[in-house]
Amino acid sequence: MPLVALAAATLRGSPVHSTQVDWDAAYFEQHRDVWQSLWKIGLAVTNSPTSPGSQQLHEQTHIDGWAKVKEYSQIGGHGHGKDSMAIYKAGEQCILTFSATDSLSEDCKGEAEMSVDDFDVSWADCQVQNVHWCLAAETQTLLVDPAWNLDFYPYLMNNCAAVHVTGHSLGGTIAGIFAACSNGARNISAGVDLPASTKSEWIPGGQVHLPHVSSLTTFGTAAPSLSDTPLTNHLSEDGAFEGVRFFAESNSWRDGISGTLPGHLVLAHPRGAAVRLRESGLIFVEYEARLANKSVAIFQPGYPDLGGSIFQTLQPVHFAYGRLLRQTGWKFVAEN
Repeated sequence: MPLVALAAATLRGSPVHSTQVDWDAAYFEQHRDVWQSLWKIGLAVTNSPTSPGSQQLHEQTHIDGWAKVKEYSQIGGHGHGKDSMAIYKAGEQCILTFSATDSLSEDCKGEAEMSVDDFDVSWADCQVQNVHWCLAAETQTLLVDPAWNLDFYPYLMNNCAAVHVTGHSLGGTIAGIFAACSNGARNISAGVDLPASTKSEWIPGGQVHLPHVSSLTTFGTAAPSLSDTPLTNHLSEDGAFEGVRFFAESNSWRDGISGTLPGHLVLAHPRGAAVRLRESGLIFVEYEARLANKSVAIFQPGYPDLGGSIFQTLQPVHFAYGRLLRQTGWKFVAEN
């Protein structure tokens, strides 16, 4: 199948919504190449020494047939680091991606002492509720930047038949907030009013215009700093997004940034399919891809005993997914 046709068919594909397709090796193979491309593109926009391989991918003008057509980096925004976004295009399909963290000391992180008071940002114009203030600030600083309304948004509207959103770690969280706000806008033509924020530091507000999002695929997304109310796709009947959220684990590490139980809080991911990629064993390694059903996917993975291990939290986020998506010999499990 040609790349563009394949992209159109598989980017929107979600094992939750694909009632005619079983979660099995054939489904995985059909989608593997596009999932790998999304992971690479999310890594490329990050372009940071803390993300192995990202700087080499960033230098490429094309990734797996996807052309980089727009890129913007905001220096000194929220957290005073670098936050980036980019658009990649193949045919009439476009991928909008947001960068992962480039500073472990300045960007948002989930912590065990978080309280319910931290989840106090709601954007009424797009039906986004109870998002962690820090992640809302990371998203808002990019959207109120003139580069969004004057450059990125017009390009997406004039050149893209479908907009697919991706990212991993911090970038995946921003992608989820963006997708929920885009598809929840009460008046898409008038835009969305994002009020200024004064918590911790001043974040300017503004009226932003957003496209409809066709799919949301993320890797190791930071639920501990996201929301205590699941972000919803208001353009779908069941509220779930097309696409997949991946998280990874093995005998020795877990993607703790994806965990949903820091301390006493029970937090939630955006509504949609979730797949755990797990490798186990030492000499004889086994691989399991487990699809969570919609009722529990928003709470997975849950790591109440994570304990803040820096190794467990960070090790797999930026490079395990590319390796695992290339792996063969998976056992496929679908939860009822």
